[in-house]
Amino acid sequence: MVKVLRAPAIISTQVDDIRCIYSGFLDRDGHIDLLTASFDGDKIAWYPNDGQGGFAPVEAISPQEGSAYAVYASDIDGDGDLDVLSASAITWYENQGLGSFGPEQIISTHTYWANSIYSADLDGDGDRDIVSASDRDNKVAWYENLRPPAATESLFIYPNPFNSQAMVVLGMAHDPITVQVVDLTGRVVQEQKLGAVEHFTLKRGSITAGGSRINTEKDSKRARIVVQ
Repeated sequence: MVKVLRAPAIISTQVDDIRCIYSGFLDRDGHIDLLTASFDGDKIAWYPNDGQGGFAPVEAISPQEGSAYAVYASDIDGDGDLDVLSASAITWYENQGLGSFGPEQIISTHTYWANSIYSADLDGDGDRDIVSASDRDNKVAWYENLRPPAATESLFIYPNPFNSQAMVVLGMAHDPITVQVVDLTGRVVQEQKLGAVEHFTLKRGSITAGGSRINTEKDSKRARIVVQ
């Protein structure tokens, strides 16, 4: 039998009764961080990824989240970073940048033992709505996002400058999208057709050394990239 996974590396033993784990780019450094929800520990927490397979000590987003059952990350306010959602009370925490989170914002307490939470653009209006499932009242519920979109939403590239490849964070995943890399003369040197993704890997390929621009077709996001 071929061994495909190494022995487990312990990230933390400081959180009690973890019921859910999720991952995402919480501090926008290009490394996928971790989120946990702990039931007896009453805590929503995250673990910054150092990019080398290690994680910083647990950082509490909410140290008093009663009976936390589920956690998820999604760009609820449309500002290009991932906010945090939790249940059993349906709650979100605004990502204020670089992994700093605002106070608890309760969306609903009209569920009984919600143990699953998810986010998607359910009504097709360009923002992320929320859906929950609760087992004691046999209820699936959705919550329409009524917040106005952020005034600006840009691409995030890490590292930048880069040599062989870079991570491009698009923010909220909309419909399938086309991404183009344009050189300083306006010539399209690379084009990728993507699904409804929140991030992708940009490989150097035909991009020449120096400055270029990366654009998205539908929502006109753009950023400058530098290839070494």
